[in-house]
Amino acid sequence: MCRDAPKLRVEIESIPDIGFAHVTLPIASADIIEVRDGADPSRAKKLPGTVKFSNIVLKRGVTNSTHLFAWWKNIANGALDQRDVSVIALDENDVPVKHWKFSQVWPARYIVSVDEEEATLTLTETIECAVTNFETVK
Repeated sequence: MCRDAPKLRVEIESIPDIGFAHVTLPIASADIIEVRDGADPSRAKKLPGTVKFSNIVLKRGVTNSTHLFAWWKNIANGALDQRDVSVIALDENDVPVKHWKFSQVWPARYIVSVDEEEATLTLTETIECAVTNFETVK
């Protein structure tokens, strides 16, 4: 059975409601630290190390809104402008079914690109943001 792609709502602190056509959620990982146990020096135990998160990537068609660029510009000018970002998965009735909250998020890359598809040019705006932490709310 084929399921429809989930609808995602993205909420960025201090930015009015804007939609994104594509959202790539971060990957959470922990470094692996291998240590030898004195009782059995031929085998290493694996312990969790530093926890890391890949970036969240948000992509949409270009609009007349300057909110994302202004956020990026703050970072480019040296301000530490970290914000909370929520991504909420919605069911077919737009009822939230899952909510991820990302904290201390800031734009690491801002990209405007031209997509050429079947003789149509589309301008897209992409913002890739560093994530310090995230949690599941629901």
